Amino acid sequence: MTKFIFGLNTLLISGSTLEAAAGHFGHASALNEIIKDASENNVPFIESLIRQVHLLGDIQAEKISAVIEKEALFGHTAAFIAEHGENCAVASEYPGQWTSDLLKRFGCAYYTSEGKEESSGIKKLSSVLKKENIVERYKSEGCKTVFIGSDNADMEAMRAADISIASGLAGTPPGSVLSVADYLVFTEAALCRQLNQLL
Repeated sequence: MTKFIFGLNTLLISGSTLEAAAGHFGHASALNEIIKDASENNVPFIESLIRQVHLLGDIQAEKISAVIEKEALFGHTAAFIAEHGENCAVASEYPGQWTSDLLKRFGCAYYTSEGKEESSGIKKLSSVLKKENIVERYKSEGCKTVFIGSDNADMEAMRAADISIASGLAGTPPGSVLSVADYLVFTEAALCRQLNQLL
């Protein structure tokens, strides 16, 4: 069986799960600074993720989830997942308390980090999803793995997968992603054509 594993941000028209929430709650500029600092100063992914989560730590998880759940999806790609649900999974580095309501829309397996909930919100992570572990799990089950990614959080999983696809649907992927990708697509038509060829 071929298992297609999608980084969540590859499926969102906005390009980033957290950008919608940060913008809604007035933290867009601060989030952009964290992302910029990470890209310009080679801040490790985990450190950047911790800072991003802490940024929204005073907002209740259900309020963030309500914003993220409404994110617009790339429709044809979402339809591919709906049609081939047993072949698909979605992975997000953000806490499940924020993303699960959105992830349930895909109707397939999904994996997330987990946050330590307090009354005021999630200020820290209790576990961080390593997407490459999901790839290795499916490979150990005898699956051919295809990872579709778009940002630095996806790089190691793309490196571990049998085949990796860099998605440029919401913007050109960073060099780290391009360096490990077997394919690069910029349109939904191209992505879905590639996915169907790999079934």
